[in-house]
Amino acid sequence: MATGTSPAVPPTKGSKLWFAEKLSRKQTMLTYALATVASGRLLWILSSTIGQRRQHQISISLGTSKPAPALPVAQLAVWAVFWPAAYVGLRAGERWAEKAVRESGIDRPGDLPTFFTMQLIVFLASAAAFAAGTQAAAVPRQGTDNPRLAQFRIFSDVGCSNLNEGFYTVDRDQTGTCSQLNNVPVESLKLEGQQPAGAGCELHIYYSEDCTGKAVTANLGVCNDATEAGPTGAAPTWNSWQMVCPSPSA
Repeated sequence: MATGTSPAVPPTKGSKLWFAEKLSRKQTMLTYALATVASGRLLWILSSTIGQRRQHQISISLGTSKPAPALPVAQLAVWAVFWPAAYVGLRAGERWAEKAVRESGIDRPGDLPTFFTMQLIVFLASAAAFAAGTQAAAVPRQGTDNPRLAQFRIFSDVGCSNLNEGFYTVDRDQTGTCSQLNNVPVESLKLEGQQPAGAGCELHIYYSEDCTGKAVTANLGVCNDATEAGPTGAAPTWNSWQMVCPSPSA
């Protein structure tokens, strides 16, 4: 009677051997993906730091007194611990999977990731790093032909402290133009910085939406609380602004 070796029985779905077989097949792709994600995270940390420092330099030029952003020591420390540990854990799991598959008699070559899969991983990681770097490093337009004049901040509460809604920058090409403040209710406003190019210019703020009626001049570093009801009779808010500069011949 002829005898022979029976083929190995496929592992039951959900069993340890089934999981080991799947892991052994995908180990190359998993290692590649882990390294790609780790690199993308590091690029995001570094690009965000660069962007914050550029914004700090702009704030200095505008006369603001905010502290410089600190180095992301905590984030880098977490990265330096987490991702190497994740790699070591993945490699340990892959070795366990290889041993389990070999001892079970299942002799199947590991599946190499397809070219499309590899390219997809690279594209997603690169796109994420590029988007983060672009957002972090973005700076407002400014040049010799269109210099920055000033920067002011708006608040949805009186006192220029609570409910900070962000800041506006004013460039030379915005002078003499009425702009509305109708995205959020602006109950207080502060002129934070004024560049040498803005010397002699005045920031006028209005209760109306079209820069008509009473104009209040915002002085550097002074909080301006809205005290008069707006055009609809609602709570007092600032609703428009205009940068007024002397003419070149003046």
